[in-house]
Amino acid sequence: IGVESFTEDDMPYHPQEPTEKDRALWNELFEIVQRIPPHQLVEAWELAFGILEPAYKAQEASDG
Repeated sequence: IGVESFTEDDMPYHPQEPTEKDRALWNELFEIVQRIPPHQLVEAWELAFGILEPAYKAQEASDG
């Protein structure tokens, strides 16, 4: 597809306004996250980053 012929119809995903269900899920997630002590959030982030970063770098290396 040339850039000049690219339209919104060619896009695989069309962002939409969040539904009531989406809002309810986000609110529920927000409530849960608020109950987690900050130091545990940091630990969870560090754990996730420790898992994701090597995978990301491996992917980057295979793409490059």
